[in-house]
Amino acid sequence: MHKPNLDEAADLSLKVVSLSRPSSFSGKIEDVHCKHQEFSAHVRIIAASHFLPFSIAVSEETPTEPFQWKVSRRSGHTAMYAGIRSLSDNPNADCTHVGWIGNYKDLKGEEHSCDDLSHESRTNICKELEKYDAVPVFVDEATANGHYEGYSKQILWPLLHYMSWSDSNPMKSAWWDCYNKVSKTFATAISSIYQDGDIVWIHDYHLLLLPEMFRALNPKATIGLFLHSPFPSSELFRSLPNRKEILYGMLGSTSIGFQTYS
Repeated sequence: MHKPNLDEAADLSLKVVSLSRPSSFSGKIEDVHCKHQEFSAHVRIIAASHFLPFSIAVSEETPTEPFQWKVSRRSGHTAMYAGIRSLSDNPNADCTHVGWIGNYKDLKGEEHSCDDLSHESRTNICKELEKYDAVPVFVDEATANGHYEGYSKQILWPLLHYMSWSDSNPMKSAWWDCYNKVSKTFATAISSIYQDGDIVWIHDYHLLLLPEMFRALNPKATIGLFLHSPFPSSELFRSLPNRKEILYGMLGSTSIGFQTYS
């Protein structure tokens, strides 16, 4: 199989990142889908987002562990998930989605953390999601909460939307630690399936440290980062205590796409 060189891969990564937003192209909406035909060589794309576009529930066939699983579509982030999924329509592209699986539902429909699942039950999750070209990332409940509900939602989200982070919530050092830990977990998970020539496509502010961390493990990788939110002016961004680490994390990418021009 032909593998694109670094110049070809960088060009392909720009096309992949641009496909996330139709406004990245001038012309009709149908032209966006035609851009898929520009993949002249077969490419493997690994897309990474905080959540996978799937939820899992225990199958009625296995009331006790090790569980078998049912998979359903997760609500929310419809445009992003659709953009990633559309890449699979191209015969020259294989797309694997990596993300946190979140909680699971038991037979009563009640949600539980995956922390206490047996190794066999987790393995069965991986096997079931493989059918959907998805790779789950397992994050313990405390870390996941500090990463998502803490640093991502209480610090980064307000800042990116031109709200001073100090006006939202005082930052807790544990949130930053969780944000780092999750990115490292993602870097390890992606590296376990990465092959030379793959394009790694990272999504949104939940994973801004991931490009640099993944590049440290795979120095020649082609990495695209797309931010599905505004990005604040330098005057506001400089108020973020961890601004240097965030910027260096983003600059680990080969190319960066933004939702809006400002």
